[in-house]
Amino acid sequence: MQLYENVVKQQILSIYDSFTAAECQIAEFFLKDQEENDLSAKAVSQKLYVSMASLTRFAKKCGYAGYREFLYEYSVRNHASINADQLLRSVLNHYQQIVSKGYQVLDEEKLQEVAKLMVAKRRIFVYGIGSSGVATQEMKYRFMRLGLDIEAITDAELMKMNTVNLHEDCLLIGISLSGNQVIHDNFDKAKSRGATCVLISAKTNLATEVDNELLVPSIGNIEIGNVISPILPVLLVIDLLYAYCLLESPKLNDMLLQTLSESYKKNLD
Repeated sequence: MQLYENVVKQQILSIYDSFTAAECQIAEFFLKDQEENDLSAKAVSQKLYVSMASLTRFAKKCGYAGYREFLYEYSVRNHASINADQLLRSVLNHYQQIVSKGYQVLDEEKLQEVAKLMVAKRRIFVYGIGSSGVATQEMKYRFMRLGLDIEAITDAELMKMNTVNLHEDCLLIGISLSGNQVIHDNFDKAKSRGATCVLISAKTNLATEVDNELLVPSIGNIEIGNVISPILPVLLVIDLLYAYCLLESPKLNDMLLQTLSESYKKNLD
C-alpha cells in the first residue's frame, strides 16, 4: 500500500489565507494534480496570466528561495510516497500537528467565555451542515450528559424555522469550517431576536456579527489521502469547552455522575 504525501501542497494550504488574489490563483494551479509538462516560470506565467515576479513572490512566501527551488521541491514531492510501514507514524504526526497548531490559534479566554455562556443560557442550539453537522451531534450528546438543554440541527430548512423562535435566553453555536453561508444567514436573524451567537470555524469571520468566535486549528495543510477527519479539530474544541463547563459549575459534575450512573444501571439491566 502506498499513499502520496506532497509536503509542498501542505505548505501552500497552511498559508493560503495570507495570499493575494494573484497568489491564490497560483496556489490553486499547484494544488491540483498537474498534467502539465512545462512548469517553467515563463510557461506558468503565460498560462495563468500572472507575472514571473508574482511566481517568485509566491515561492518566497511558501518558504523557498525562489521559484526554481519551489518547482524542484514540488516536482520531487509530488511523486514521493509512503508505504504501509510508515503510515502509522505519518498519521500520528499529522495528529500532533493539529494539537501543536491548537496551541497557536485557540484562545483560552474565549473558551472560558463561551463555557460561561453555555452554563448560563437556558437553551443551546448548535447548527452545522455536512461534516460540521456530525460535530454538532457529538456536541449535543456530550453536553446532554451535563444536564444542559442542548439541541443539534443539521438541516438548513429546520434552521430557518428554529431561528424564528430564538430569544435572549438562547445561545446559538454555529459550526462552519468552510464558512457556510446558511450558518451566517441564521446568525443575522438570531441576533435580531436577541439570541447570543458563537461561531466555531477554521476561518476568521468577516461577514457576520457574532458575540464570540472560536478559531479551530485548520487541517487544510494535511494531505494524506483524506485519512484525517475534517471534524477532528472541532472535536478538540468541544472537549475543551466540556472541560471548561465542568470547571465553571460544580453542579454539572454532579449531573454528569447522575447521567453516568443511570447509563450504567441501564447497561446492567
